[in-house]
Amino acid sequence: MTEKYLISVIIPTHNRVNLLLEAIDSVRNQTYRNVEIVVIDDKSSDNTEEVVNDLVKIDSRIKYFKNVRNSGPSATRNIGIDNTKGEFISFLDDDDVWEPEKLEKQLKTALSLECISLIFCNGFCPGTIKKYAWDVSIQNDFIKYKKNEFPLKVSLPPPSSWFMHKDIIKKTGKFDESLMYWEDQDYVLRIFLNFSVYFLNELLVKWGEAENHLYTLSEKLMDAKELFLSKHENLMRKDKDYLFRFYYRLGKDCKELNKRDRARKYFLKALKLKPFKLELLAKIL
Repeated sequence: MTEKYLISVIIPTHNRVNLLLEAIDSVRNQTYRNVEIVVIDDKSSDNTEEVVNDLVKIDSRIKYFKNVRNSGPSATRNIGIDNTKGEFISFLDDDDVWEPEKLEKQLKTALSLECISLIFCNGFCPGTIKKYAWDVSIQNDFIKYKKNEFPLKVSLPPPSSWFMHKDIIKKTGKFDESLMYWEDQDYVLRIFLNFSVYFLNELLVKWGEAENHLYTLSEKLMDAKELFLSKHENLMRKDKDYLFRFYYRLGKDCKELNKRDRARKYFLKALKLKPFKLELLAKIL
């Protein structure tokens, strides 16, 4: 295919120089060559700066930026967005790698659709029970949901699978920098509200260690989930089942962290939605 479109690849990184090199190489080795590789270093204390600057000397497609302070994933991706020139944007986490045809296949799909859409692909995580991000038997298609369903009824894979036209980012805005976790789910939800989302069921991403993509339970995660809830609770109310599960999960997480008052609050909220769930009474008591 012709390579008239510039694709900007945004790679946030922090203290993972060896993994980062593999991620960068997977972009440099794409079959689609018209790319710029925007690496944003979230104030690493290892030799990331030296190593990436050496790469810049041999591949002019690479751009390197370093944060003046450790700012988290949202702010780091936003700096990448501010420094891109491509008509299409893709994100790559520093512990993931792409199959060589990832960008070419997603670009072909984007150009074939009749509307501007977020396109996400399937991927795999070696050595885990849940090997694939999504069921490999699902057909390529737009993600559809009913008006009374919360768009994130089924979560999308992480940003390394995303591909979008820059107009999506222009309308959606930037990542919410107040969210240190769940920032990707918040962002893709905002995309869902204005654009179509298309699933390309090809295994084009290899995720790193599974635990890096599963949020370890912590107070910071709880704070992020509560902030996500405060932002989107009104929309969630349209989907009683989803909101019930969200309250219930928050309650269980708070209980695990020994935050009993917070746990009771969310179990009570869940019970109000489904008063016949008597097992909740024991948890509340």
